[in-house]
Amino acid sequence: MKKTLGIAALAATLALLGAAPMMGARTTPLIVTPSQLQWTTAPDLPAGAKMAVVDGDPSKVEHYTVRLMLPDGATFPPHYHGGDEMVTVLQGSIVVGLGDTIDLAKSQTLPAGSYVFLPAGVHHWARAKGDAVLQLSGMGPMTQTNVKPGSM
Repeated sequence: MKKTLGIAALAATLALLGAAPMMGARTTPLIVTPSQLQWTTAPDLPAGAKMAVVDGDPSKVEHYTVRLMLPDGATFPPHYHGGDEMVTVLQGSIVVGLGDTIDLAKSQTLPAGSYVFLPAGVHHWARAKGDAVLQLSGMGPMTQTNVKPGSM
């Protein structure tokens, strides 16, 4: 009951104050087809991996959506992000785990269609199992800090 009343009161207060729209909020429709994606490589990606920006600018304070194309075995060592990250497995599978070390005994394989929410600061790792395509979304800037620097 208190939670519902608190949310209603907050909404009413924001409406009265004329709250500005969320930073980076899109105000026009956007349609992106696979052929429009521009795949690039980056030094902070595993060897053979490619990235395409679907929406937004991951280097700015705004909502972003990117796709990662990962070859079999591509591994992101234990790391964390400065903001929340939402991941959907679009194709293939990935093996994921939490913590500061890659421990396959404590990992989980996520097939296409799986979704992961990772709060900012949570240490985790990921490895492609077969060729995989992931879609990542969040609020930028998109950052990745390796638990052990130089471990990419």
